[in-house]
This record gives sequence, C-alpha cells and structure tokens, in this order.
Amino acid sequence: MMAYRFFLVFAIGIFFNNAICAQTEAQIKSRKIRAVVSQSTELKDGVLSTRTECEWYDRKGNILERKIFNNDSICSSWKKFSYNRKGLIVADLTLNPTSGDVKSTREFFYNRFDDEILSTLKNSTGVEEERIVTSYDADGKKTLITKYETGEKLVSRTSFIYDNKGMMISRITRNSKDEVISEKSIKYTY
Repeated sequence: MMAYRFFLVFAIGIFFNNAICAQTEAQIKSRKIRAVVSQSTELKDGVLSTRTECEWYDRKGNILERKIFNNDSICSSWKKFSYNRKGLIVADLTLNPTSGDVKSTREFFYNRFDDEILSTLKNSTGVEEERIVTSYDADGKKTLITKYETGEKLVSRTSFIYDNKGMMISRITRNSKDEVISEKSIKYTY
C-alpha cells in the first residue's frame, strides 16, 4: 500500500509538473528545440493511465506536428500545422491516427495587422462545419468573436469590454438565444 501511495504521489507530481512547467514558444525557439516528448500519468476512476505527447518544431519554434499516444502506445490523436512567411498559423490538420487521412482542416485568416479575423473548420470532404469571425475596434482590441455552425447557424457570440487604459474588464459569451452562458469580470488596481 505504501508503494502504491508513493507511486500515486509521484504520478500526480509528474502530471502537475507537465501542466504547470510546459515550455513556452519563446523557450522552444531560443533553445533550438526540434522535438519534445512529455509523459503524464493520471488516476481516473481508480485506473492509472499514461499519456505520451510528442511534438515536432521547425527552426522558428513553430509546432509542426503533435501526436498523442495512450497506455498501449497506440496513437489516439494526430495533428499537423502550417504557417505563413510571417510565422502565423494558416492551417491545422486533424488526421486519422491510424491511416493518416485528413479528418478535418482548420484554416486561419488575418487582417493587415496580423490579427486573426476568421477561422474555418472543414471536414474531410471540404464541407464547412464551423466558422469563427473575430472583430476588432480601431485601436486593434478584440471586441467580438462570433461562432457559427454549418451554414449561418449562430452558436455563440463573445463580447469584450475594455477600461480607459485598454485593459479587458469583461468577457461575456451568449448562446444563439442571447442567453449568457459564460461571463468573466476582471478588476485592476492602478
């Protein structure tokens, strides 16, 4: 029993260390890291499971590929990423973990200030399943994120409010019926 408790504490320590001490993009880039393999252990419903995540990076520190493996070393998730010449992500492909076939593609579009203004999610046949439109004010602050499902079906709208110093003080998300489903308020001391 003592050995099990030690292992459980050790496993929880590994999980929290990975969650809290993950490397930043700047650290990956400055240290010229080409690949990262992290392993986490989790106790859920009395079952201890291990998850291994492998990530590969380009010379600029951009993540190119991510694979997640389960207890049995079977790939459960596979993503590939591509970037434009400015280093902004332009595509995020979700692949079938066994065949490598594309399951879905998320594309990203930017304004002249390099702010993301649109992302679309298309299934393997190219049908758009989701669209997220982001709006900004004249000062470049994000004011609204609108999420749609297939076609023009509104899913949610998230609005942002800022104080006179340009700091966000409120974020409210409403569903298609205009009901508040999430709200966050922030206060600053100046």
